[in-house]
Amino acid sequence: VTTTPASSTGSTTRLHTMVFNITSISVEEQIDLAELRLFTLVERDRNMYIGVDRKVSVYEVTDDNVGYHVIDTQHVYGRDSGWETFDVTSAVRRWVTKPSSLQILEIRIESVFHSVTDGDLDFLTEPQHKNEPLLVVFSTDKQKLQLHKTERHELITREDSIYDIQSPLSGSKNSNNSLNETNTIGHKIHSRVKRRGRRSGGLCRRRPMTVNFADIQWDSWILAPSSYEAYECVGKCHFPVNERLSPSKHAIIQSRLHLTMPKEYPRESCCVPTKLDSISILYYDEYGVLTYKPKYDGMVVTECGCR
Repeated sequence: VTTTPASSTGSTTRLHTMVFNITSISVEEQIDLAELRLFTLVERDRNMYIGVDRKVSVYEVTDDNVGYHVIDTQHVYGRDSGWETFDVTSAVRRWVTKPSSLQILEIRIESVFHSVTDGDLDFLTEPQHKNEPLLVVFSTDKQKLQLHKTERHELITREDSIYDIQSPLSGSKNSNNSLNETNTIGHKIHSRVKRRGRRSGGLCRRRPMTVNFADIQWDSWILAPSSYEAYECVGKCHFPVNERLSPSKHAIIQSRLHLTMPKEYPRESCCVPTKLDSISILYYDEYGVLTYKPKYDGMVVTECGCR
């Protein structure tokens, strides 16, 4: 990260420009999340309880006609110096797919009020400092990800094949003991699958679950929203596990063991959230200060699967 000295566009706005070099990230990497972490420097009257209120926006500087795009905006309320995190995933993904593009972010700090009387807030941008700006990238090797999907698909296909082979053979008489034993096992497996199908309340899926914060006594510290749609995961992960449910290999094996030896392995794989999203909340923090958080993570189920 290379930074330029802060510039001011007025008494209430401060700008920082940051130039990045991410050529070390291969195009074969799938960018899952990229975070810009900045250390805030807060100056305020220690005799006053209130902190410093600022709106911080992160822009991607581009070489198109628009010139820049807003990447993330946060309301930062600082009482003490510390780290703030901004989501810059979309920008980093573009940089990786197009290495020749500009890799520049502009940080804009604006006062919430017309007159600044609550102190000052800035970001530490000095290189080689222990609290220098950090670009943290979480990625997955696309080849490894594809290999995982291929192996999972092969495992599910094999299970389907075994299931078909072990199905009862109609209209045939076998004198071979091992073949008769195989057919007996297959008949038992098919019988269990059919019984489960009749009893089942449905396969693993997502369904609505509205949460009212007053019902769980969280309305004393969360002001808004008063309620939201959280969703939940319900249903069964019966054998053979559907590939649509993105089962792990362990879940496939567990379902198979439960089907063939239910007494020894009484539990099937479980239907659980596999992807979660955030909501925006207005709440009182630990100091009793009213705070707005645009991304409160892990609150909404977006996908369910078998694990």
